[in-house]
Amino acid sequence: MKKTPTPWKSSLRRLKREEVVPIRLRVGHTRISYSHLLVLLPQPPASCPYCLQQCFSVDHFFTCPLRLPLRSSLNVPSFLLQALKNNSDAISHTLECLRLTHFYSVI
Repeated sequence: MKKTPTPWKSSLRRLKREEVVPIRLRVGHTRISYSHLLVLLPQPPASCPYCLQQCFSVDHFFTCPLRLPLRSSLNVPSFLLQALKNNSDAISHTLECLRLTHFYSVI
């Protein structure tokens, strides 16, 4: 959480979707975490498609051991707060990682 209500310079992006995705990740309101609640018939929470851990979450996306090589190659930190900090390069790397793992569209 920021100490003062100032704009995130890293959130000024060319595309609106690139502004929305980091915000949703920061607050934890994503379809990754809540898609099982948005259906008519109750379903169990999603599991990680890579390591199959139950209760797939935003935090797990940044710590999944099977995605570590990709995150490392893109310089995406394994800590959510570092990956989503107010830094344009960090946000760009995080967005690229989300695109390559096909999670960008489900945030």
